[in-house]
Amino acid sequence: MTTDQITQTPRSTTLALLGGVRLAGRLRLPRRLVHIALLGGMNLDFSAADFPTGQMEIVKVSLLGGVHLVVPADVHVEVGGFVLFGGKDIERRPESEAGTQIVRVRAFGLIGGIRVRVAG
Repeated sequence: MTTDQITQTPRSTTLALLGGVRLAGRLRLPRRLVHIALLGGMNLDFSAADFPTGQMEIVKVSLLGGVHLVVPADVHVEVGGFVLFGGKDIERRPESEAGTQIVRVRAFGLIGGIRVRVAG
């Protein structure tokens, strides 16, 4: 079996004093991903992931740490939450229409932005 055929299901909730979350590869995603930490963000590459039916929610709560998300072109991403110092950078491709899959990202903290990129 090659690593392309392996599908992993990540934990839906992670807690850490210091440390972030990095997910990539062929994943079977839960409806909700939550990461709570004092220091640490989320680095998520969902370009090859299997999304749940309907919508998915990603929540990050930390004092320091942002969210970097890579999604396929047919996924619509909605961004919200509150971060005191940090911006929102969302890439959209005008030639591609978003599909029915919706990912909602909510980030809360003091420092750290949200960056969304389209795979490819």
